[in-house]
Formats: sequence, C-alpha cells, structure tokens
Amino acid sequence: MSNLMVDGYHAWGQFYNSLISSIKVNILINGENNELSVGQTINLRSHPDESVRMESHKALEEIWTEKEDLFAKILNHIAGFRLQVYKKRGLKNVLE
Repeated sequence: MSNLMVDGYHAWGQFYNSLISSIKVNILINGENNELSVGQTINLRSHPDESVRMESHKALEEIWTEKEDLFAKILNHIAGFRLQVYKKRGLKNVLE
C-alpha cells in the first residue's frame, strides 16, 4: 500500500502544491497593480484596510473559479485513492 501511495496520494498532493505555487494573483492595492503568490494574497485577508481584504478575497475567488476543474480533479483522485485503500483493506465503513 505504501508503494502505491507514491504515485497516487502523494503524487496528487505534489501536483496540488505545484499548481498553487505556479499561480500568480493580480491584485490592485492603493491604485497599484501587484502580481502576488497565492500565499501572499491569502495573507492580505488580514490586512488592516478593509478594501485590501476585499480585493484579495475577490482575486482569490476568481482564481479558484478559473482553476475549479483542476482542483476538482485533484480532490476526486485523492478521495478515490482513499476509497480504494479502504476497499483493499476490507473496510466497509469509513469509521472502522
């Protein structure tokens, strides 16, 4: 099972991390256009200026919507891998 995780669960996690790190978010702050990473944009959600917080939220929502098919595929594959592991282990109830 551990060997399968390399090309299954872990591979999809690495793909997700690569996708997130490749995304650049364009955000307007104080009239100036900035190209930020997802992490930098998330950090702006705690900015003291409400307009900056709103702008960062709006920019992130646009990115998530734009990439929603990729995120859905990642989550579905991770969940599918988990379900196959349960099946191979003979678990009929996920709470076991």
